[in-house]
Amino acid sequence: MSLRSSSRRLRSLVVPEPCLFCSARQSPAPIPYLDTRRRSLPNLHLRSYQTRRTYAVQARGSANAARDEYDTRNRKAFYNLTASDGLLSIKWQKAEAVYNDFVHKTKTDPSDTVTQLADRHGIKVSDVKDIGVVTCRIPEPKDSHGRTYPSSHPQTGAKMLLGCSKALDPSATLHIMAAIYLRDSLPAAARLASLFGPIDVAACRKMLSKLCDRGNPEAMTLEGLFLEQEGHVSRAKALYEAALSKANPMTFDARENTMVFPTPPPWIPLGKMLQETHTSESLTRAKDVYAIGALKGDDPLAFYNLALLQDDKNADWLKNMTKAASSGHLEAIYALAKFYVNSSSNGEIKPSVLGISNMNNALDWLKRRRSRGPTHYAQEWFRIAALRGHKPSMLELAELYELHGDTEAKAKTLSAIVELPPPGKPEQWPGVVADAKMRLSRLRAQARAG
Repeated sequence: MSLRSSSRRLRSLVVPEPCLFCSARQSPAPIPYLDTRRRSLPNLHLRSYQTRRTYAVQARGSANAARDEYDTRNRKAFYNLTASDGLLSIKWQKAEAVYNDFVHKTKTDPSDTVTQLADRHGIKVSDVKDIGVVTCRIPEPKDSHGRTYPSSHPQTGAKMLLGCSKALDPSATLHIMAAIYLRDSLPAAARLASLFGPIDVAACRKMLSKLCDRGNPEAMTLEGLFLEQEGHVSRAKALYEAALSKANPMTFDARENTMVFPTPPPWIPLGKMLQETHTSESLTRAKDVYAIGALKGDDPLAFYNLALLQDDKNADWLKNMTKAASSGHLEAIYALAKFYVNSSSNGEIKPSVLGISNMNNALDWLKRRRSRGPTHYAQEWFRIAALRGHKPSMLELAELYELHGDTEAKAKTLSAIVELPPPGKPEQWPGVVADAKMRLSRLRAQARAG
């Protein structure tokens, strides 16, 4: 027997001692020295190692299944919520069944699938459209670090909408094309528009043209907006006029589902187009167009645009601007508050304002409230706009605080103006912010000097 084989046999009979590293550990059971030439490991540590590795392998293998399970729970909860809010006209269980059937019919044309599902479940194609709209808006899950894990809900909802559009559902086509038009102003519209490729958009545009041929006023307005963007102004104006003649202002864009993107009413783009010509005839026509939307459609934006074409020393201006401001239009709130500031003198209404024939009767309610003059109502309107982040109103509010000697409220308001906008959004009123910074620095200098 050789010396090498003898030493090998002797080594296999000796229990190996712990290494220096394991002896220095605080563990009561140090890990013995591992002889890699022997295919044996300590049982305790082998079981621990295998348990961890087995768990990791199972996690990787079941990731898709876990994700599908989470999506199902999330989807059912959102369907239940939207159905209870009236955004779905069917029960959430049926919406879930329609979704599952649609997902499993991937090889058929989406329009055929939508029609078959509507017949099978006893619902309308517009109900499938509502399911698609809601599915696109299901919130994405986030982990503890705020990271999202995208699901297939938006893509599936977009396919549902495309199928409904091909199945000649007008509301689906209008929803898709409204998202395309509003994608630069509404984040939700931008997210939906990103789900459609050029071929899909072209197909929906053809469907929109077909709706125009059928006399759909909402489709006419949308098509006119796209034509105006493309430089076809005369064709766009003709469509606006046709849409205005066919539309019912009281029921235009009467959306039962608030998740559906709105279609601008025809009197707004038509009125603005008429204003840009700056002729007396076109301005008169613009007033008539806005009056249709304001008086017949009760549209706050129509009230505001109509007031802009009127004299601010007229009772009709005050009525229309008040109507727009009461509906929450920020610029109308600011204009109305400025009117009360300019109409105030020593806490009362200026005689020059009351000297206007029809304004005296319009402000009769304010004359009888002697404890609260025009400045009080100006401050209230400015505060409403300021709470919604309108910085010009905040600056005016700071001046009123200074007028009443409230330096602390003025400083707080100026500090709110100079705050940075949310990340990714540009400053909408840079001039107002610069003015507020100067005033705030002077106020702080006066405080240090005092």
